[in-house]
Amino acid sequence: MNSRLYATNYLVNRKPDLYFNGQLTEVQSSLFREDETDIHLDLWLEMSAKISDEPIAFDVQSTPVFFWAEEKKIKNSQKIDIELSYVGLAKLLMTEINGQEIGGKTFELNSIHIRNTSQLEIKAHVIEPIAGIITFTGMPYLAQAEQKIYLDNLDIDIDANNFIYKLSSPIIEKILRNQIIKLIPFDPLPHFKGYMTKIPQIQLYNNRISLIPSFSASK
Repeated sequence: MNSRLYATNYLVNRKPDLYFNGQLTEVQSSLFREDETDIHLDLWLEMSAKISDEPIAFDVQSTPVFFWAEEKKIKNSQKIDIELSYVGLAKLLMTEINGQEIGGKTFELNSIHIRNTSQLEIKAHVIEPIAGIITFTGMPYLAQAEQKIYLDNLDIDIDANNFIYKLSSPIIEKILRNQIIKLIPFDPLPHFKGYMTKIPQIQLYNNRISLIPSFSASK
């Protein structure tokens, strides 16, 4: 298997660019067993995998450890990390929001900047429907039992560029707050599944072994 073809900086999304990287770390095998026509061997492949918005700049050296296992592995899933920088998350939000109609208003953004101090802060430079800076702050967290993202202490501040825009700021703030409340709790599973389906299915040994990526839960 060519790891550089399938698992090194493999592009799974455009605008923003997201890359899949995987490394085979361990191979476990049970004992041979046979039936009337075939000899069977169960294998467990342990991988280190990640989706991120920044490609890796070094060669991945895969030297997996092999050993025999007396019992068959009970689990059939592995962990994959999804890592987005604040810059990458800002690009993702820009792509999702620009040109979208929210509460009857079409939004156009010039830029988004994100930082984390005592809480998450998202500062958006807005062109339409008003010109100015909209700042969102809050404390997002993942409820693992529900597999959903919640948001505490939401606050929205609008700094409009002129007096006319300032008059409409409360209306825009209400529209945005209502839209965010509708999205919370947020289920990330459908979005992550979209990225996972773009990771190629890998065929080995004349198509007798298939490695098919899937996604079941976030942690």
